[in-house]
Parts: sequence; structure tokens; C-alpha cells
Amino acid sequence: MTEIKVLALKQEGLNNAQDVLAYMGQQLEAMGAVRPSFIPAIQEREETFATGLQVHDYGVAMPHTDSDHVKKSTIAFMTLDQPVIFKQMGDGQEVPVSLVAMLALADAHSHLEMLQALMMLFQDQDLVKEAMAYSDSPENRDKVLKLVHKIIK
Repeated sequence: MTEIKVLALKQEGLNNAQDVLAYMGQQLEAMGAVRPSFIPAIQEREETFATGLQVHDYGVAMPHTDSDHVKKSTIAFMTLDQPVIFKQMGDGQEVPVSLVAMLALADAHSHLEMLQALMMLFQDQDLVKEAMAYSDSPENRDKVLKLVHKIIK
């Protein structure tokens, strides 16, 4: 079973994609979801296979890496107070990203299915705009988690 977490809303102080990946990876490692090898692996993979996407009028990223770096399947969401540049999937263009869904999946075969579910989520403009509007608090993280669960079961 994949656990879904909202790590932070309108997270401040992250200046680039590598900072975002390290911050989120540290949170997942502290929860016991990933191995210490996860952060360098996800940073390296993002350099080789970019995961940024421009969807409607917002940028999203779906970083992920090999399942051998994962202990417990988790999808972690975070919104940023200021967009950071990720490279776009496929063409390497720069995308200002404000919403990140990091996949830490122990089952290598579940990546495609989960990426498809995330794309459905990101296509829902109203849902994404609502999630992006919340400031960080435990209550608001719960609200965003409920929004995500409307699409991802």
C-alpha cells in the first residue's frame, strides 16, 4: 500500500531543484520511507531524466528513482512559496515548478500507474489551484491530502 504525505505547503528557502529534492528526500528518510541512498539517486536521476511539466498555467515535477532506494512506498507532496526551475520532461526546457509530487515506490512496476494517476490529478485545474492557495498548517495539509485522495486512492 502506498502512503500519501503532504510534507509542506508554500515551503520557503528552496532555491533550485536540487534543494527541493534534498529537502523532500530528508523528510522521507526521517519517516523511514527511504534509504540514505535515495537523495543522491533521485538527484542524479533528475539530472538525466527530467520530471518537470508545464500543466495549464502551473509547473509541476514528479521526481522518482529506482525502487531499491525505497523501504516503504510513499508519495510526498509539497508546494513552494516561490517557483524553482526544473527541466521539462522530454525537451529539457526550463519549467518554473511550484508543486512537487515525489514518488518513493518500493514496487518498480507501480511507477507508470502512479505517474498516470498524478497526471490526472495535475489536469484538475481547480483542485491544483485550491491546493496551491493553502498556507502551511496541519489542518491545511489534511485538506490538501483530502483533495489528493479524490483522485489517488
